[in-house]
Amino acid sequence: MPEYSYEGFNVEGLVKGQLTARSKAAALEELHRQGVNEPKISKFRPFSSGDFWRFFDLLRVLLLQNIRLTEAIEIISKQKDRKQRDIARSVMIKLGEGQVFNKIIEQLFRGIDQKTLTLLEIGTLNAGLKHAIELIQEEREFKRINNRELIKALSYPTFVLLFSLIALIVIFDKVLPEFKQLLNTADLTPLQKVIFWASGRGYDGFLYFFWFIIFSLVIVVFVASRKALLLLIAEFCNVLPGLNRLLNAVSQRQYLHALSLTLQLKMDISEGSQLASSYVSNPSHRDRLNKTYETLLEGKNFTYALSETKIFNEVQLAQIEIAERSNRLTEVIFELDRAMIEDKIHRMNLISQIVGPLAILILGVIIFLVAFVVISPIMLLQNSIG
Repeated sequence: MPEYSYEGFNVEGLVKGQLTARSKAAALEELHRQGVNEPKISKFRPFSSGDFWRFFDLLRVLLLQNIRLTEAIEIISKQKDRKQRDIARSVMIKLGEGQVFNKIIEQLFRGIDQKTLTLLEIGTLNAGLKHAIELIQEEREFKRINNRELIKALSYPTFVLLFSLIALIVIFDKVLPEFKQLLNTADLTPLQKVIFWASGRGYDGFLYFFWFIIFSLVIVVFVASRKALLLLIAEFCNVLPGLNRLLNAVSQRQYLHALSLTLQLKMDISEGSQLASSYVSNPSHRDRLNKTYETLLEGKNFTYALSETKIFNEVQLAQIEIAERSNRLTEVIFELDRAMIEDKIHRMNLISQIVGPLAILILGVIIFLVAFVVISPIMLLQNSIG
């Protein structure tokens, strides 16, 4: 059923909130029954992801001071920022109705990724919200640092590349057509024939490339909205040599990261495994990991359940098996999670160091192309005159 925002007056004064009803008329009827006079009602519009992260930052600071969740929300409801006040009041109303915090966040905000929602769910269900929020902040900070390093590595090559492309368009559209009229195309090499074929088509070629990129992005968005297509693509990628190992490594890290939190919060391994599987972004791997819950309920051990997914390697399974036998599963999963995070940080640092030189190399090829396109017709013209 649709959800509506309302504002009105009762015996206590101004009241605001949300309610669910079949229609606007049904919502008004319910408000009058609750004693709300002169209600103004509109269809509820979720807050943006940017609003969520501002709310998240305020909540994290308060929870780190060991303030209870309800008290923290009440403090935020008294902020000067009107939007944050509205968010906090909406959360308070829904908490008063008995809804759980992670579901409230999912209803109030749009554009929140599933991994963040999963960590919030784990923290909410196990009285470990502060710990879950710290893990979310850690992942967020890691992404921020990686993005900053990547932008730093690509900023200069991108700037030069843009002006090189402009120069190529001008040369192909304004310079080469003039040379083409003076040369005998029969004497050209294959590469020179390709270059002169493109003369006069620089801007058109740029437009074709631009619209190809736009079309590709539309296709990506369309595919991302179709779960069946995503699952089919994931299944195909999972069997490609080389790529499957990379995808397995990503799913291993995501699953163990969430599972480590559930075990630290004393959650049962079967329930923890079920929640951790929803943190995995690969839909094919997520379906396989979901089956570990059923396998564990059948009385099989955790190592066997993971081996059935075909995602984890023999070394990892051996470590988990030893941990199960020695009753140190929480500690070992935590150590595996930390090791994978450190490996990811090292890999991202390596990528950021390689991206800059690689971009400069591509840039050098483009500059060579510009120079070759300019010099080649001049040399041909000189030879024809000689």
